[in-house]
Amino acid sequence: VFDIDLMSNVIKNSPKFNFLFIGDLKFYNTKSIKLKSFKNCYFTGELNNDLVPLYLKHIDIGIIPYLVNQFTNGVYSSKLNEYLALGLPVITTKFNEINLIKNKNKNLIYLSDNDYIDFKEQIKKSLADKEKFKKIRIEYAFSNSWDKKFIEIERIIDNTLINVGFKSQDWKKNYLRIIKNY
Repeated sequence: VFDIDLMSNVIKNSPKFNFLFIGDLKFYNTKSIKLKSFKNCYFTGELNNDLVPLYLKHIDIGIIPYLVNQFTNGVYSSKLNEYLALGLPVITTKFNEINLIKNKNKNLIYLSDNDYIDFKEQIKKSLADKEKFKKIRIEYAFSNSWDKKFIEIERIIDNTLINVGFKSQDWKKNYLRIIKNY
């Protein structure tokens, strides 16, 4: 899903920017080794999930440089909420879910074509706006948490059951009880 060609061109043509990649490159394709040749590219290797926010606190922007294809058009990137929860600007390519989010939320993310010149321009723009929309980013991430989603699902289920004549129940409690018993 990671657009190695796009990022190689962005990195090569952005010598004043540093790029940090968190995770093990072996999960990408063989072209990813090419990224190690750039002097402005750094790699943490695989990290414990608890350490990731500590690294993210020291970066200026988050990037989601996905290829745009049939697979990624069905993806919701969890990285988006991780970056936004820390108030980071996010530059991403235009896969379907991101387009939907951008259309509903002004000043939240920066969309780029799969073109290194546009991606680099979006990096510059997001750096200029780094603090400007921080509150909007954080609020979006927390409004989109799993707890909030569970509350919304519970509301929909309760309303459906009320409409068909069932008594409202604590679905979260029942669900967790069933899982525990299972």
